[in-house]
Amino acid sequence: MARRGEREVDAEGWGIPAVLTTGAFVIHNVEELTGLPAWLARLPLSVLLSERTLSYAMAGLTVLVSLVLLGTRARPEHRLLRIMAAAVAGALLANVASHPILSALTRSYMPGTGTALALVLPAALWLLWSLPSPRLWPGMLGAVLMVPVLCLALFLASLIAG
Repeated sequence: MARRGEREVDAEGWGIPAVLTTGAFVIHNVEELTGLPAWLARLPLSVLLSERTLSYAMAGLTVLVSLVLLGTRARPEHRLLRIMAAAVAGALLANVASHPILSALTRSYMPGTGTALALVLPAALWLLWSLPSPRLWPGMLGAVLMVPVLCLALFLASLIAG
């Protein structure tokens, strides 16, 4: 049900992009997880992330993103979920941008670059474009918060992983 003064909202325009973005993110995370621990171990700077911590963080983020995107599909009238979906799309686009940049900086293929560019980029752009307003400021906020949210997820995962 729409609030007074708002038009009735349904997921017809962004339901498919929400589902496809979820699928693209899951596939992307599988590619990342299969190669990221070894890639990180080869970096000159020691990155103190265990494979278990990385797995827990990625699983948690995958579940969280999936709940937001599929929740938006299931409850299109829920304005906060739509704002959160736009923020997720912005964060995913920031993540996409990080892959070729980190690949270039390390002169190596960062795991996840292929699926980021081929799947996540078009899906997240389509989702962001399809969502009703507001979508610009939440998308930008999501992009800005991508790194802090990732750091928080890694910290929480490290506590769980022990």
